[in-house]
Amino acid sequence: MRLNTFENLYADQLKDLHSAESQLIEALPKMAAAASTPELQEAFNNHLEQTRGHAETVAQLLADLGEKSGDEKCKGMEGLLIEGQHVFEKRGEPAVKDAALIAAAQRVEHYEIAGYGTARTFALQLGYNNAVNRLQEILNDESDADELLTRIATGEGISNVAVNQEAASVTSNSSNGAHHASSNGSSHTSQNSKKEGKVTPNAESEHITDLDPKLSPRRESEAILNPGTKQSGKPPATKAGAPQSSKNRSSK
Repeated sequence: MRLNTFENLYADQLKDLHSAESQLIEALPKMAAAASTPELQEAFNNHLEQTRGHAETVAQLLADLGEKSGDEKCKGMEGLLIEGQHVFEKRGEPAVKDAALIAAAQRVEHYEIAGYGTARTFALQLGYNNAVNRLQEILNDESDADELLTRIATGEGISNVAVNQEAASVTSNSSNGAHHASSNGSSHTSQNSKKEGKVTPNAESEHITDLDPKLSPRRESEAILNPGTKQSGKPPATKAGAPQSSKNRSSK
C-alpha cells in the first residue's frame, strides 16, 4: 500500500494490527501449555479469547474503510513471538520459566498497546468516532492483560501467587548452595595445609600460620621477617666475631 494519504496510513496500521493478532492467536495456546502456574495458564487462555475478538474488530474497521486485512505479515510481532518461542521450548525450573514467559508476554502486550494507541489517535484525527471507541476498548483490554501479568509476577493483589519471588527463591537457594560448597572447600584446604605443615609458594601469609606455637613473640617476629628460616625453637647461633652480651663477658 502506498502511503499517499493519512487515511492510507491509518489503514496500514490496522492491517499490521490484524496480522499481529492473528499470529498471537496461534502462539497463546503454546504459551499456556508451557506455563506451570495455574493463574498464568488461565491468563493466557482468557487473553486468547479476547485476542480472537480483537482480530474480528480490526477486520470490521478495515471493512468500514473498504479494505481487507491483506497478506502482509507484521514483522514486529513475528520477532517477539520467535523470542517467546525460545522461552517455552526451553527446559528449566517451572517458576523461573514462568517468569520468563511473563516477560515475553508483556513485551507482546506493550507492542500491542503502542499499536492500538497509535491507531486510536489516527482515527480520532480522521473523525472516525466509532473506530475511536472500538480501538479504546481493545486498548483497555491490552492494558488490563498487562497489569494482570504484573500482579501474577509480583503477587500484588493476588495472595497465593508471586512468580518472581518463587523464581528468585529457586535461584537464590542454588547460588547459596554453590557458595556454601565453595566456602567449605576453601576451609577444608586451609585446614589440611595447617595439619600437614605445608608452605604455599608466593603466599607469605602461609608462613605465619605454620609457625611453631612454642615460639616466643620475639622469635615469632623474627620468623615472620625471615620466613625461609627453619624454626627449631632454639636461640640462633652467635656469628663469629659478633660482640657478646655483657652477661656472657662477666661470666668469663
